[in-house]
Amino acid sequence: MSELTDILQDSVNKVLHEKLTWDSLKSIEENGWSEDLWSELKDLGLPTLFLAEEQGGMNASWQDAYVVLRACGRFAVPIPIPEAIIANWYAREANIQLPDNCWALVDEKSIDVSAKDVSFNDVGIPWGRLANYLLIIGDNHLRVAEVKNKSVKKQENIGRDPRDLITGEAKILEEASIDLCSNSLLYLGALQRSAQIAGAASMAFDLAVKYSGEREQFGRSLSKFQAIQHYLSDLAGLVASVDAISLAACNTLDSQGLRKNSHNSLKAIAAAKCQSSDSVEKISRLSHQVHGAIGFTYEYGLHYVTRRLWAWRSEFGSSNYWGEFLGDLALDAGENGVWPLITK
Repeated sequence: MSELTDILQDSVNKVLHEKLTWDSLKSIEENGWSEDLWSELKDLGLPTLFLAEEQGGMNASWQDAYVVLRACGRFAVPIPIPEAIIANWYAREANIQLPDNCWALVDEKSIDVSAKDVSFNDVGIPWGRLANYLLIIGDNHLRVAEVKNKSVKKQENIGRDPRDLITGEAKILEEASIDLCSNSLLYLGALQRSAQIAGAASMAFDLAVKYSGEREQFGRSLSKFQAIQHYLSDLAGLVASVDAISLAACNTLDSQGLRKNSHNSLKAIAAAKCQSSDSVEKISRLSHQVHGAIGFTYEYGLHYVTRRLWAWRSEFGSSNYWGEFLGDLALDAGENGVWPLITK
């Protein structure tokens, strides 16, 4: 890991551990958006970490960003920091600077675009109720648009994070060319969710280890029972596999980019999302089984990560979607090409 990766690992996890207690997560779920949390994480430079230092960023790599995205999953961060990170990666690729608080990412195919204006109808945007700007992603260009009027159908995913549908109009402020693969937003969204699943899974595992070590039954801790030990060992393997494959996808993206010919990057992201989504059911089931009844109570905070695990499992493609994608690659490669496809 680089020095920046180490710094981000320590500082981000420390801040989120202090700020996002179970009580604070409960308060945000009840009261909505936390401007204090957003401002503090912005002041740390998290949304702009991909930008150059002279632009107020850290010139970060995807390996650096991975520890932040993972931490956002681990601590169930209830604001769009990951979305803002990806938005500023696009800005770096297009050599533009985004307006402040521009984190709402929209695929060009889901809206109507004219020379100067944009109209949209029931477009799904995380935290769309608060979006004042849109970053519109096309295959060869991106556009920055200011929302002029909108109506919002407020919705939430199972993690209780806003997944609103917005309708309205926006004015295009800036347009720039980019050289990226088709559907780049789908791939980056899948990588983002894979990293968040890795983080949330690690928290579920740590809570299970801590609880089983402290809770006593029949005169000994739960962790002394063989069945619980089997649960924990299975959990450890699942968490390690999701962590490894998601980090590997970030490393591949660093080395090979996300261009039209970056086949290894696309394959690595697909494999990461397929594996992470596929692991969610067992990670959630085992962590709750270790906890027993208390794990299902609202007062005990395991649900903050397991609810989001189930939400992220299907966002930006399910395990079935990405498994079919990888299967198609194998079929296209033919019988003599499958092994090189896996190993190269």
